[in-house]
Amino acid sequence: QLNALAGGGTGSYNYQWTSLPSGFSSTLQNPMVSPTVTTSYIVVVNDGANSASDTVEVFVHPNPSVFLTGLDTMYCSGDLPVPLFGTPVGGTFSGAGVFLNLFIPDSAGQGTHYIKYAYTDPNTGCSGEDVDTVTVYETPLANAGVDVTINTGHDTILYGGAIGGTGNYDWLWSPASFLSATTTQQVLTNTLTSSQLFDLTVTDQISGCNSSDQVVVNVNVVNLISNATAFPDTLCDGDTATLYALAAGGS
Repeated sequence: QLNALAGGGTGSYNYQWTSLPSGFSSTLQNPMVSPTVTTSYIVVVNDGANSASDTVEVFVHPNPSVFLTGLDTMYCSGDLPVPLFGTPVGGTFSGAGVFLNLFIPDSAGQGTHYIKYAYTDPNTGCSGEDVDTVTVYETPLANAGVDVTINTGHDTILYGGAIGGTGNYDWLWSPASFLSATTTQQVLTNTLTSSQLFDLTVTDQISGCNSSDQVVVNVNVVNLISNATAFPDTLCDGDTATLYALAAGGS
């Protein structure tokens, strides 16, 4: 606010304010101004018989250019804390999930959040800020099922599942060399002759967040046993006997 103090003369005053650079004028005694650059204000006071003038200068300091960096636009629940960087240094970070200069997705929680870096120039008192938007998505929880046991030479079905996220999932089983398919929720293994560990990765189609789980197919190796017999086992020339092969174990 500009202030014009007049004294002497007739005691009845008129005020005329102008500026340099030009563009401002007012007839108020104490007008409000909002210059964007350093400006000189000239007031002419007239009492009807005489006039007097004076000048006051209002100094304008530019606001600092402030930048917030280090944030991606999205994170998944369970992601590690993210370091934040502000320019110029010496400001403060704020927002959901912010601790000192870290953004912690799990602390922020699911949803869209606004993270701010604010800085005040200690020399001028002028301040600025930068705001970034970040979204935290829920990570789906993969479930590869319970461990199973089969006999050697057999196959089995693996049953995948997931909860959380948006509910739209991509499935990926491995190792592919032991499976008839890899990108469906349920898959059939190939014939197995030894125990095998299988991995299931579930990815949310909307957010890209993913998690993995494992299941073991235990293969029960049973030794094959054979027993040969004949009945009768003693006979005369020209007679016949029946041979019997008894097998057990194996697949």
